[in-house]
Amino acid sequence: MSLRLPSLETDRLVIRDFRRDDLNDVHRILDREIDLEGNLSIETRRHWLEWSIMNYGELAGLYQPPYGDRAVTLRDTDELIGVTGYSPMLHPLSEMLNGKSAGEARWLPEMGLYYAFAPAHRGNGYATEAAQALIDYAFEYFHLKRIVANTEFANLASQGVMKKLGMTLHRNETGEPEWFEVLGVLEQSQA
Repeated sequence: MSLRLPSLETDRLVIRDFRRDDLNDVHRILDREIDLEGNLSIETRRHWLEWSIMNYGELAGLYQPPYGDRAVTLRDTDELIGVTGYSPMLHPLSEMLNGKSAGEARWLPEMGLYYAFAPAHRGNGYATEAAQALIDYAFEYFHLKRIVANTEFANLASQGVMKKLGMTLHRNETGEPEWFEVLGVLEQSQA
């Protein structure tokens, strides 16, 4: 069995591996419109894209889960509108919610889910649709017990996506780490 993530199709979207010709669109979305990582130069984004493309085959060759970024495109036009993917979550997120520091908690591997969409394409349900496709795939083919996502207190739109996916939301009242303010958890039995 190959662990390489195939292209996933929904009614309106295609979730696929990035291609080199996606560079200008992904740079515009992540670095100009969203400023996700501090407005990276196109050359830095090119290195990221090359690494992402290489990563697909390398992880599959090592029989590792298909972590990394995937392009989200509109099915009818192939317009790139966002990024989604899986990430390894090696932090004891659930235990940290209970007030344990990272040093005190048991570190359990989990699969994380993330998404980022161009502002012009938000509010159309695309993030929920893409995330649901990844969740369905992960539960069916990797037999995960749960999948997690995290966001900031102020990102109500992302929290809304988590709720629509059926995730239980937990607040990290400690505020540390700063990117882990809200944790969404979806157990396979909830899906």
